[in-house]
Amino acid sequence: MLIVVETGSPKGFRFIHSVRERFVKKSREEACIVAPCPHHLACPKACVSKTWCHFSQLVPKYPKRVIVKAPRESAMDNEKFCYLILKKGKTPNVLLKDESKTVTLSEKSFFWPRAILPSIIKQKHVIIDLCATSGLIERRIIGKSSGEEGGYYWARKLHWGDLWEFPPIIPNRFRKEKRRSRRMW
Repeated sequence: MLIVVETGSPKGFRFIHSVRERFVKKSREEACIVAPCPHHLACPKACVSKTWCHFSQLVPKYPKRVIVKAPRESAMDNEKFCYLILKKGKTPNVLLKDESKTVTLSEKSFFWPRAILPSIIKQKHVIIDLCATSGLIERRIIGKSSGEEGGYYWARKLHWGDLWEFPPIIPNRFRKEKRRSRRMW
């Protein structure tokens, strides 16, 4: 496996993207993308100039005895980074072409979309932006009414960069047509 990590800036993303493009042009026997992208198509974030694909992680700062901090300064830093993980040979999403033919959970995870932004938690629904296997960015709105099978509980716990295993749910058409019904968003 090859792991490439850069700072979470536009410049760092452009470097990661150029490495990704080089490996996407190669055959799948030579190299496959493992993460963060769930596909081998063009990056949807790269075509827009003001956006870039990056993730965030809280890391502890050095203790006070090593580096002096201001009295109210936080002990944690929010570091942003871009990364790319490549694997030699074929991955399950290249070999099988369909999630139903997979056996293990680790094989199924190659078909799941990844959260590319922090989730937006509202009162009765959660909005998540996902990089899907179709090569597009999907915005899914998971309502409280979708329940456990729709993933409402897990959508509230979803972190930036996590995989999303739940399939899209088509909301009930008739819910919005009634005169006194609640809207989902």
